[in-house]
Amino acid sequence: MLFTIRRAETSQDFEDYYAISFSLFKRFFYKGSTEPDEVLFERHRSELQEIDFDDPNRCLYVAHNERGVFAGALWVGVREEGFVWDLPEEIPAWVYDVEVVPASRGQGLGRQLMLQAEEWTREKGIKTIGLHTSHDLDIALHLYRSMGYKETSIILRKAIVGDVALPATPFTTRVPSVNEDLSEYHRMRLESFRELVTGGAALSGEDVRERYPRFKAAFDLTDPTRRAYLAETTDGKFAGFILAVLQQKGEEKRVWLLDLQVKPQFRRRRLGTLLLKLIENWSHAQGSNSVQMFLNVHFQGAVKLLQSMEFETTNFYMEKALS
Repeated sequence: MLFTIRRAETSQDFEDYYAISFSLFKRFFYKGSTEPDEVLFERHRSELQEIDFDDPNRCLYVAHNERGVFAGALWVGVREEGFVWDLPEEIPAWVYDVEVVPASRGQGLGRQLMLQAEEWTREKGIKTIGLHTSHDLDIALHLYRSMGYKETSIILRKAIVGDVALPATPFTTRVPSVNEDLSEYHRMRLESFRELVTGGAALSGEDVRERYPRFKAAFDLTDPTRRAYLAETTDGKFAGFILAVLQQKGEEKRVWLLDLQVKPQFRRRRLGTLLLKLIENWSHAQGSNSVQMFLNVHFQGAVKLLQSMEFETTNFYMEKALS
């Protein structure tokens, strides 16, 4: 079946998009809500109505089949919330949402909408386009991969069911004191950031340091929602560090890993495993049912470590370079 894709213009175009996008928004933004769908939908509509799709940096497209029946929609724009490793001149375009009505699935419309997003990106002179998707949207994930999209970052998650035994290692661990000298940890953190932003980019050391504060894990050691562990050798030398934060939404508690650093000479000695298990036990003590971490795939060592400890990928951030 042939489809036509054009910019959303009429009030009916927008109402069609509000309706088709509701289930996805409900899943991600209203999860756990006990309010009736009618109430949530009105909130959904009012929030989308505040978005200015006349802004040249975003666009809503609608698709119709040969009979003029609404078949799908696409929301594409310049990514508004950049990652800290993005260079200012390289902020990508972003597919915020792509929807196809059930009756039109399996007919190539999803691919057509994605190609439209890429065409919009080229017209803007932007060289990269990206998106976010979930592990259980397997059809969409297959489509994106078949079109050349590659993972740049992922979220890994592990369910917490109880305390776990700590591995035997030659390291000691403790909660750092409020006035602890963490300069060596921050040097490692800065080096991690340097690796991310200088890949293919001509940035000076001064440029990197100027951008670093947005990336640095700022934390208050007196904050009970945050927990850090410092690892040392038997002679008191810095070996590694882990930092996590407890977040609560409604009745649900989750722990996010904010950073994990192990000095290169101490890797492959189970120190990373020890630090992660300490956070798992702290997480269980806080009543959290999971631990999760957002990771750039550049850090393959950390990704493999979490996967070896039964962390599973739940979300994918993907990008594609356009010719």
